[in-house]
Amino acid sequence: MGAGEESFGRPIAARLIGRYELSLRQYDDLARIPLHVHHEPYVTVVLEGGYREQAGPATRNCGAHNIIVHGPDEKHSDHFGNRRTVCMDIRGVPFERSTFFDRPSNFQICDKLRREFRQPDRFSSLVIDSLMLELQVASEREPGENRVPSWLRSVHSRIDDQFHDPLSLTTLARQVDIHPTHLARSFRHHYGLTVGEAVRERRIHFAMKRLATNLPIEMVAMEAGFSDHSHFSRTFLRATGVTPAAFRRSLR
Repeated sequence: MGAGEESFGRPIAARLIGRYELSLRQYDDLARIPLHVHHEPYVTVVLEGGYREQAGPATRNCGAHNIIVHGPDEKHSDHFGNRRTVCMDIRGVPFERSTFFDRPSNFQICDKLRREFRQPDRFSSLVIDSLMLELQVASEREPGENRVPSWLRSVHSRIDDQFHDPLSLTTLARQVDIHPTHLARSFRHHYGLTVGEAVRERRIHFAMKRLATNLPIEMVAMEAGFSDHSHFSRTFLRATGVTPAAFRRSLR
């Protein structure tokens, strides 16, 4: 970190991989981080939970698998909700501007970064180089953080928080006072998938993590928001190419 910079949250683990400093931090419920500045650019990857970040006029509703690029000398404050939040910070990055990524494609980038952190080898630095270059190119192409309307980011955050609930397009549209047709069109335009697909993707990703535990598959299905075990198995098979039981066996 640059001189005079601070790190917040409770440190979990840290690694130096090539020229990158990677650190995992946990933030307590309802934690607040006052306005502060980091002089060197860095990337934050939200692995679990979420928070709200205020950077000048921009408000970022940061949820799981969002990626936040903080440009040099950016000032921001953070407010964490009533849930456990875990983030990975990456320093030693070449970014010149701040960018907020909340696209579904972030899932793959986050999973790769998590994997390289857990099991680094002699190729890990090259993998991270490639991922940072991908983000840098995307950052330069972004027209600005206001490209995605705030109401649409709110819908995306609600899906991330409440994916296990019976969400509907009409209910989500009513909550942000937007016509359902406009919501459906805007969501697909900005995120590349429908609202229903986003909910299903979030449920499957949650289920994949829970299948790594000893929880009965029927309970995993219920926690993920599926109506029954049969519905869960069909949806999981269609999304991943394997059944939940086969996926669990592969983990072991």
